[in-house]
Amino acid sequence: PLADFTPVTTVCAFPFAFTVRADHPAKTLAEFIAWAKGRQQTDWASPSPGTMPHFLGVELARHTGIVLNHVPYRGGAPVMTDVLAGVITAGMNVLSEPVPFHAAGQMRILAISAPRRVPRLPDVPTFAELGFPALTRQEWFGVLLPAGTPQTVVRPLHEALVATVRTPEVQEVLGKLEFAPDTMDPAAFAERIRAERENWGPIVAASGFRPEE
Repeated sequence: PLADFTPVTTVCAFPFAFTVRADHPAKTLAEFIAWAKGRQQTDWASPSPGTMPHFLGVELARHTGIVLNHVPYRGGAPVMTDVLAGVITAGMNVLSEPVPFHAAGQMRILAISAPRRVPRLPDVPTFAELGFPALTRQEWFGVLLPAGTPQTVVRPLHEALVATVRTPEVQEVLGKLEFAPDTMDPAAFAERIRAERENWGPIVAASGFRPEE
């Protein structure tokens, strides 16, 4: 990415939620871990293989010692449908997707990957609070240009995007999606990409995942 693109800025960041159906016997993450340890393996779903929710589940299994069998889906909505129907035991999704079901009492969010609790879910703890700081992860959206784009183009675009993200209208829309405004200068954005590649590389390699040819 850093060879082919010029980072401009991130725009927003968003966490993920680990969920079960409301009638699952585990009411907390600790109870889920104890429940899963009593089984040979537990099926769980992510919206797609090779995504952050997928590898968050891999990390959850590694840090807790439970055996989780990953079932990749094609999108977050089918994951929600099958968790609600009891077809799959648990799911890891973008936080905004299970929030309505959690509020309606149909689904239970056991933990979120955000660095702190979110205002709309004051009762839902973070993984870090529960003793798993390595699962504090957020995905982000950002804007990049082709490599070699001159700074005379990059800098004005950066400033315009940051100003736009700070407007009340954009922040309201992001808030409804449980996305947090998150902007940074091009150098910091490049460093984030480098750091995340270095961090996730060993985790992906250890998982045995290979992208489809």
